[in-house]
Amino acid sequence: MFNLTNRLTMVVVLALGMIVPSSASQSGQGLSAQDYADIQQLYARYAHGFDSKADGGQMYLGVFADDGQFEDQFDTITLGRDALLAKYGRTQTGHPNPISNSHSTWNVVIDPAPWGAVGRAYKSMGISFSADGKPVPSGVPGMYYDILIKTPSGWRFQQRIFRQEFQRPASSGRANARQSINP
Repeated sequence: MFNLTNRLTMVVVLALGMIVPSSASQSGQGLSAQDYADIQQLYARYAHGFDSKADGGQMYLGVFADDGQFEDQFDTITLGRDALLAKYGRTQTGHPNPISNSHSTWNVVIDPAPWGAVGRAYKSMGISFSADGKPVPSGVPGMYYDILIKTPSGWRFQQRIFRQEFQRPASSGRANARQSINP
């Protein structure tokens, strides 16, 4: 599932995110306050665009560089704007209608990098609605790891990797302790 190439890419992204800020600030090549604000807006537009399918998927598509790529929790890579629009910019029926409110991206960390920036953020569960209109949990909790570049049109995701959070089952000792506290 998580092959060596993906691990190396993630290690490089994270390592540069931790190393580059000190060297970038020493050379005067850091990010401006406006860069940080624009990148925060990019993260918000990603979530809103994915969930709403606004403008026929163009809001979602607009957060990626022309040759941007997204790698999901199954190590499936979708490369380029046409492929991204086809796979994620429309509902499963092909209609650009809202499908859920499953994206809640938080604790965004942005660091300068030689090519622009690296970012990472948590993604939590959201909600969808059943046929009878009742809310149901949806989405997959996890973490985004991002390579960001500044284009003439503003900041964009060059590469976005999503890793699912795997929950561990409670041990029987924990469950028993909980039951004794909350009978």
